[in-house]
Amino acid sequence: MNYREILERFKRMVPSIRAIIFCDHEGEAIEFVSEFDSYHTQLFGAYQSELMFNCKAASKQQAMGEILSLELRTSFGSISLWPIGKQYYLAVMTKMPLPSSHPAVIEVRKTLEAGV
Repeated sequence: MNYREILERFKRMVPSIRAIIFCDHEGEAIEFVSEFDSYHTQLFGAYQSELMFNCKAASKQQAMGEILSLELRTSFGSISLWPIGKQYYLAVMTKMPLPSSHPAVIEVRKTLEAGV
């Protein structure tokens, strides 16, 4: 299964997903599935790298351990970020919160981690 198929399957399992972007540590989109245009989807993914980088640095500085997930809740929905291995992350925009414990999240993370 390629990355696009993995992300499309994830979106089918969680209908509230608006955008999923699989990015490298520099914010470059490796693959994405989105209801938005390509430019804005990739821009969204790239902006999340800055947030992930700053939170990782703060976590390391405060000796809090590895970041397992980041979640931002807004009046329009939720943004979740999950590290995938050491060099990648998954950025997900949803209409409602998507917990890390959701079976689809666990599955997509394991599948992506096995491929990197």
